[in-house]
Amino acid sequence: MSGPPSGAADSAGGGAADASNTVRVGPYEIGSLVVLAGLFTVLLVRSWRKWPDILVDFGHELYVPWQLSAGQVLYRDVAHFFGPLSPYFNAFLFKVFGVSFTVLFVANIVMLAAFVAFLYYFLRRISSPLTAFVCCAVVIAVFAFPQYTLYGNYNFITPYTHEATHGIFLSFAVLSQLSRFALDNRGRRLALAGILTGLVFLTKPEIFLAVFLAASFFFLLSAAQTGGLRKTGRYCGLFLPCAFVPPLAFWGYLSTVMPSSEALRGILGSWALMSDSSITGSRFYLACTGFNDVAGNLRVMAGGGLLALSALIPGLLHIPASQRLRDAIRYLGAAGVCAVVIVFGDLYLVRAVPLLDTFAFLVLCMFYFGSSPGEQRERTLPLLLLSVFSATLLGKILLNCRLYDYGFYLVMPSALLLIVMTVWLIPQWLDGRGLKGSSFRAAALVVIALLTWRYMRLSNSFYERKDYPVGRGDDTIVAFNPGVDRASPLTARAIGWLSSNLRKGETFIVLPEGVMLNYQTRRLNPSRYTLFMPAEVGAYGEDNIIRDFGLRPPDYIVLVQKDTAEYGAGAFGRDAGYGGNIMRWVEKNYSRVCLFGDDPLTGVRFGIEIMRKRNQKRGEI
Repeated sequence: MSGPPSGAADSAGGGAADASNTVRVGPYEIGSLVVLAGLFTVLLVRSWRKWPDILVDFGHELYVPWQLSAGQVLYRDVAHFFGPLSPYFNAFLFKVFGVSFTVLFVANIVMLAAFVAFLYYFLRRISSPLTAFVCCAVVIAVFAFPQYTLYGNYNFITPYTHEATHGIFLSFAVLSQLSRFALDNRGRRLALAGILTGLVFLTKPEIFLAVFLAASFFFLLSAAQTGGLRKTGRYCGLFLPCAFVPPLAFWGYLSTVMPSSEALRGILGSWALMSDSSITGSRFYLACTGFNDVAGNLRVMAGGGLLALSALIPGLLHIPASQRLRDAIRYLGAAGVCAVVIVFGDLYLVRAVPLLDTFAFLVLCMFYFGSSPGEQRERTLPLLLLSVFSATLLGKILLNCRLYDYGFYLVMPSALLLIVMTVWLIPQWLDGRGLKGSSFRAAALVVIALLTWRYMRLSNSFYERKDYPVGRGDDTIVAFNPGVDRASPLTARAIGWLSSNLRKGETFIVLPEGVMLNYQTRRLNPSRYTLFMPAEVGAYGEDNIIRDFGLRPPDYIVLVQKDTAEYGAGAFGRDAGYGGNIMRWVEKNYSRVCLFGDDPLTGVRFGIEIMRKRNQKRGEI
């Protein structure tokens, strides 16, 4: 199976990319770029300050860099599951521009805009302007700003963890440098790819694993193409030492402020968690990967694969009739596929993404090895690397693939790959064999447009119910109105009470989750632990947490209601296996002074309880 002929490139919807480093931009593309900029601006304004959750996850992303910018040290003073790159980068932003939510989200907006611009240029070079436009539009509309559940944070402006977004940005830069090295054979590109890979190592394990496997595949292709291992060995000899530089640099720095073994454990901490069966075998992670119902999820995935495969049929059928009738039948078939998508929604198609990614990899391998060295291989190589990267990322949600929650960064690379395949590569291949690639492209574009519109509407349905400000000034977050979520006004009242009643220097700890309250009130958590969800309590150990509390007891304890049923745990402190010992220590040493809403430990309705240390001499509140 050979690749699509170069001569067919002009039929690929808007003209093919120039394989050289120079990309000529015409009026059509200028208009496309204006549309992308407009879409970016409209969705940014529509979701302004509504991106994060007021209590879940993102408080950690604000609190930790605030403390690092004030002189605390990661892993020693502040516990952290992932690599040190993102916390220290955000701490640098706070150190330079001041500590505020605004500083962080503006920096993320700038990085996202730069990433979209890079993505357009990257895809424009290997496919067509239309393909690059569709890919960037989908990234902006579906992955960049959305909210698809009651919890925010699953977007590129206020991610639940910055390691996810920073890791994705860096990984695409690695793929780009490897692809460019294949063109010009400049060693500095390989060295830069190695350094960038080392930086990815300092983010999240699944992202590093994905980019490392993609780079390994690149070197295997190099060995197969050159026919010898000596040259590939020289390439690896340049790439691998550079990849060690960032981790060693961070380890060296951390070793100056803590024991070197502790620094190493901190940097490698997230890798140890991947082998912790109490975490990877929990109900939450099994549901996340889909291994809680293997047979049922495989059936859904297979159904999605058959639905996607049916889209190929109209373009491949040989119909003994006039050209005009054949075209009409093919377009009607494509319309039928679109109708099926409308009826069944996105569930089946999205769940089939791992299958489609595997199919794309096999097709790209046939294109690559079935063509002679030249322009076609140069265009196929980046897609092959992207397919390895994207398929590996999907391992975390393999049998439960979705666009909401973790899918905003795990599925995005696969979505780009499949768009390139269906809008550019497959139609080109069909045209090269006398078949009507335009009907297949039309069907693909309609399906993409329908799914994009569906997710934009879903996201908007959440954002239009957010109009309640929590926090003040540059730290304001626009949360759900009280008619949707009573947590918004109760959280605002708790922030006000803590800000007004705590003396300067007094501290508090929020259990089990809500370090956002510390950040919003600018009050310290004296413990090195900031999160006490089931996975964290299991990883740190209750005895270690209680010992840490005893060494630096807070002046106040704040209890926040949190539903932990998805983790297979009851309410914090009321479930003997989850926080029971911690809660006994709290009740022994602290007593209630204020309650907002319902008792937070019942796990039924939202509430916040504030407890003060016993025998603490103060005036009446």
